[in-house]
Amino acid sequence: MFYKLFLLSSIIVLSQCGISQKRLIFESIPYLNRIDSLISKDTVITKQESFLVENFIDNSETEGLVDKFVQTHIKSNDIVTIDYLITFYKKSAKTNLENLKKNPRDLDRYSQQHDLIYQYSWSKGKFIARYKFKNGNIISPEGDIKVEDVKIE
Repeated sequence: MFYKLFLLSSIIVLSQCGISQKRLIFESIPYLNRIDSLISKDTVITKQESFLVENFIDNSETEGLVDKFVQTHIKSNDIVTIDYLITFYKKSAKTNLENLKKNPRDLDRYSQQHDLIYQYSWSKGKFIARYKFKNGNIISPEGDIKVEDVKIE
């Protein structure tokens, strides 16, 4: 009996090792992208872009692929910005282009809490941080930031 259980568990483990991750597909969310600029100086003050990630799996391989996408994307972007933000959502039944066009409130009501996965930010051309989210909360980088009401006396 023990031999059969060992053999079965070995087959399951070995079969899982052969499964490779599906290719990630990045899809821009055009109606969430924003550019604010000073027309007279051709300077972009803020730029925000958002992407859906299809086939997202929360692991280090995916994290590296998203990082690589960001590096390639910003190299192809020749606009000088003061503040730049790239946001990623995992593609799901509610967080997809078709549903968000029909139900734009789902972005705030569902996607921010369930499908927001990464935000990358730059200020004055310098990388500031990469935030990783799970269930609407920042899980990386970990920190001791406290948000409290300001007491005015």
